[in-house]
Order: sequence, then C-alpha cells, then structure tokens
Amino acid sequence: MQQHHHNLLHRLFIDTQVGRLQPPAPLTCFPGTTIGDILPQMMSERVGCVFVVDDTDMLVGIMTERDLLKKVGS
Repeated sequence: MQQHHHNLLHRLFIDTQVGRLQPPAPLTCFPGTTIGDILPQMMSERVGCVFVVDDTDMLVGIMTERDLLKKVGS
C-alpha cells in the first residue's frame, strides 16, 4: 500500500515545476539578528527555517529548527 502511494505521488509531482507549487517567500534575517527576534516570526509564519543574508541579500547561511534544538540540548 505504501509503495502504491509513493508511485502515485511520484507520477503526480515528478514533472511539476517548483514555481507552480507557489512556495511562500522565504523568511530572511541578518547574521546579527537575535534568536529572540526571529523565533516569534518563525512560529507565526509556521516556517522551519530562516535564510540568513548579508547586507547585499546574498545567502550566507540557513538556520533551521533543528539547529535551534541542538543548541538547546547542548
């Protein structure tokens, strides 16, 4: 049964262009942004990661929920 679902999803989506899924604009922040400032935005927008950009909007990193959990657990 699980293989059937996988095959169905594969046939439905394999040729779909990402832009057709209309992904939301990514949440971004600067390296100096505090966790206290960005975490409420992540929660309210229900996103699991934030793209960290420099002052020219170049991507310098990605902070994920997992990154935060690893810090809390260490």
